[in-house]
Amino acid sequence: MSEIPVGKIYASISNAMHQIWKVWIRKTHQTNQWNLWWYLFRSIDDIMNYMNKVLYDNNIIILINVLDIQREERTSAKGGNLLSSIIKVEYKWVNTIDGSFVIHIFAWEAMDSWDKSIWKALSYAYKMMMTEALCIPTEDKKDPDYDQYEVVKSKDNIDIIKEINNNFWSEEKEKWNGILKHFKKEKIEELSTKQLWDILAQIKRKKI
Repeated sequence: MSEIPVGKIYASISNAMHQIWKVWIRKTHQTNQWNLWWYLFRSIDDIMNYMNKVLYDNNIIILINVLDIQREERTSAKGGNLLSSIIKVEYKWVNTIDGSFVIHIFAWEAMDSWDKSIWKALSYAYKMMMTEALCIPTEDKKDPDYDQYEVVKSKDNIDIIKEINNNFWSEEKEKWNGILKHFKKEKIEELSTKQLWDILAQIKRKKI
């Protein structure tokens, strides 16, 4: 019985995964939500800047074909116009040596108040497709200091809440509503000790 030939693209993808498994793409961009809570995120540029060399090293190119676009006008909570775009994209991973390929189809939705909803959808779709297809590590590695910080509990939740209220937010307690909304909690007491420590640390750095 003759063996079924296997294209080089599978080995190329596997080698790419092996090349990136030790590298964590860190969250380097910062935004502010409702002027109450800041968070870090990784952008499409972070993914593309790193993956460019990985794809080149492993003889991979990705050809993009937009299969479908659906657009819909919506109204924002403030009464403004929003344009929603839902895209369906075909990503063709091709090995540049033997031409073998695999196809990955991905869908995404994005909204914008102006003319960038399709661009946003394409960017996010590519970012998530690449992240999922290659299982790119997306959490920062924990060093010993971080682990030590996790277990130190010299103050319980009540003490931390008192310190925040007495020293920082005595006149701005409405900010707790934004914090609770961010963590999807109904009461302050439902926040974990680590979450409260993070909130306190960020307040001291005047991040929130």
